[in-house]
Amino acid sequence: MRLILAFVFFIIPNILWAEDLSILSYFDKFYMAFSIDKLSERDYNSLINMEDSPFTMVNYDVNPPEPMPDYPTYKDMLTLENSVLFNGSTGKMYFLDFLKSAGLVSDSKSHIRIVRYKSNKNEYTYTLKVNSSGKIVINFNVIASIPDTDFVSETSCDYFFIKDDLQLLKLRKINCAG
Repeated sequence: MRLILAFVFFIIPNILWAEDLSILSYFDKFYMAFSIDKLSERDYNSLINMEDSPFTMVNYDVNPPEPMPDYPTYKDMLTLENSVLFNGSTGKMYFLDFLKSAGLVSDSKSHIRIVRYKSNKNEYTYTLKVNSSGKIVINFNVIASIPDTDFVSETSCDYFFIKDDLQLLKLRKINCAG
């Protein structure tokens, strides 16, 4: 009976705590790596494992928004300018701030699931959609007014952070529409 109680009170919480630490450790490293303009090849290899795809990100730092330049691979793109992954430097700044607000970075005390930001005529919304032991999905949505019109530009992206068979969390997929 004591063995069962020890297992329930000491072993299981430690396993769950270690799980949380690996996620916090990953996002601490992600936060630091993306806090600068270019991603090192080493950081890319440890943080990201995505197949290259033909989608084009949109730069919401300019008005009206414009397509980002195309790059042969994600690694090429991110080692030259990592804000492309977040639709511009403003989107990157808000994404990193959201990681803190959602409690995914170790120095955060907050656990907010939805955060909205306004910048000029753009509205950015970040939502923590899934937070399970092996998968974290963050949705990013931006709406931008088009100057001198009644139209808006909107993009929505889901960022999938998923553990592999070795239990390594990495950014594995981004789905965008808009």
